[in-house]
Amino acid sequence: MIPGGQVKAGSQRRPDPMRIILSLLIIVGISRIHQHFGFIAALHPGLLLFVAVIGWTILVPSSVDWRLLRASWLPKGLLAIVLIACLGAPFGLSFGAAAAHILNVYSRVLVPAIVFMIAIRTAYELRVLVWAYLIGISVLLWVTIFLMDLRPSSGGLARVGTAFMYDGNDMGVLLMLALPMALTTLETSGTKLGRWWSVLSLWGIGSTVARTGSRGAMVGLVTVALGLMVVVRHVSVAKKAVAVAVLALALAVAAPPGYWTQMQTIVNPEDDYNLTDPYGRKALAIRGLGYMAQYPVFGVGISNFSRAETTISPLLDQYAVGAIAIRTLVAHNTYIQVGSELGIPALLIWLGFLWTGVFGLQKLKRRVPSWWKKADPDRRFLHAMLTYLPISFLGFATTSFFVSHPYLPHFYIFLGYLASMFHLVPRLLAEDAGGSRPPSPRRQRIGARRWKGGVA
Repeated sequence: MIPGGQVKAGSQRRPDPMRIILSLLIIVGISRIHQHFGFIAALHPGLLLFVAVIGWTILVPSSVDWRLLRASWLPKGLLAIVLIACLGAPFGLSFGAAAAHILNVYSRVLVPAIVFMIAIRTAYELRVLVWAYLIGISVLLWVTIFLMDLRPSSGGLARVGTAFMYDGNDMGVLLMLALPMALTTLETSGTKLGRWWSVLSLWGIGSTVARTGSRGAMVGLVTVALGLMVVVRHVSVAKKAVAVAVLALALAVAAPPGYWTQMQTIVNPEDDYNLTDPYGRKALAIRGLGYMAQYPVFGVGISNFSRAETTISPLLDQYAVGAIAIRTLVAHNTYIQVGSELGIPALLIWLGFLWTGVFGLQKLKRRVPSWWKKADPDRRFLHAMLTYLPISFLGFATTSFFVSHPYLPHFYIFLGYLASMFHLVPRLLAEDAGGSRPPSPRRQRIGARRWKGGVA
């Protein structure tokens, strides 16, 4: 162990208590399994794990490395958004509503997010926490596919109902983040169980996209598939085509009644309520841009978009004469919500996160030698993450255009993955530069054999 919580490369082969706690927090937070089974909910696992993360960070300071907050601009950008949200609360529409959201909701996302950024000290720890996300998604897929019935909706479409905190569009965001991670674990897993788990996750993701009936999820799936075909260069076209075919077949088999009719409205949206209704996404976005123009620096206040709809909305005159009913809606667009609630500076930081996730990782990957993809497990995993993590951010950038997701935990988990790449990759590159040549193929095979039996 290096003083300050930094761990030597290759010194870990089993998760320690902090990584176990964080993994359980990710699994519970993503799967929401406790909300489906009452006996688990009675234990309040989310609260207990939240307290455990804070407690372990304080009691065992060597389990984290605070210096990692200075390793890239991403932690500073996150802290800047938090500062903007706090400073802007008094200048928005309701100081009380903003303060309550920060203290009661946003803090439960931010505190683990910060711990997450200082807790990924090695490639092994990153691998553990990536698997935790995939396991959480797998549990959510199992519940959604096998325990939840399809319900009829408008236009004859049968779709899964609200899955705990997620509706169909929310599910699309989670699935497009997870899909490239399943490809990462499929490519780098050291066990048959890990590879089969990854394949079944891909099948489950394709099936669940169909069951959600979400057009945003379909747009995200097409975007991720195109990203896979264009960005991934070290995998043959045939193998990539097989992965896309698995997803397409799973989607086709699971497509419920009315699904393809619903998807046709993506290319023929003329009569869609989102374009014509005053509460559709187009009208909401236009009003959101107006709130952004009125409150450009700090926005209307975090979680105050719904309040803006009833206090400063251009529809107020129609409310007054009874021409239209009052409805308190969220923005249904992550970018509009961030810009209107937190202001233009916060929106620019948010866009910077996505730019770094998609293009910053591509720039970092160009520094990595090609032999990493066949090297020891740490380098192979980081090489795969440099390939597939940008596709996750591309999937989020697409699907989050149709939902309000700036304050939910899964994006911050991936922000932690992203931040870790900007200290793990340069660290191993520096180790390579200290030697005269890369590890020989024989040493790489020995390292791979020794790794088997650890994380899948």
